[in-house]
Amino acid sequence: MKPNFPQRCVCVVSDSRIICEENGKSITFLNSDQQECRKIQVDGCVITEGRRCDWLLIDQSKNEYFVELKGSHIGDAIEQLKASIERLHDSSQRKVELRAYIVAKKFPPSYNTKIQLFDKYLKKYNGILIRRENKFEETLPKYHP
Repeated sequence: MKPNFPQRCVCVVSDSRIICEENGKSITFLNSDQQECRKIQVDGCVITEGRRCDWLLIDQSKNEYFVELKGSHIGDAIEQLKASIERLHDSSQRKVELRAYIVAKKFPPSYNTKIQLFDKYLKKYNGILIRRENKFEETLPKYHP
C-alpha cells in the first residue's frame, strides 16, 4: 500500500547534502546528482502518537531511508523504526531498497541480539540496518529513470 503523507510534513529537496539532525546526532545524505528527494518528518507530523522514527527520506528511485537519531536507548530505536516501516513502507514498489538507520551515542554490546533480530526482520522488506555513532554520511545511489 502506498502511504499518503500530509503536505506540511514533506519537504522536496534536491540539495547536494540532505541533513537530518537532532540532539547532536545527524545523518547527511550525499546527493551528488542533486536528484529530487522527499524529506518527511515522521515524528510529530506524519505520526503523532505511538512509536515512530524521526525521518523518512525517499529518493527519485523510490528507495526508502528510515532514520532514528537516538541517545542510548537502542531497543526503543528498533521498535520506533519497526512501527514506522510497518505504517509507512510503500509495498506497491517492487524493487525498492529499504534502509533503516540508527545514529546513536553508543551501541552497548547488550543490544547485539536485538540488532540481529531486527536485521532478520528487515529482510522481509528487502531492507538493511545501518548503525553509526553520532554523525554519519551516506551516499545516495545515482538516479536512473
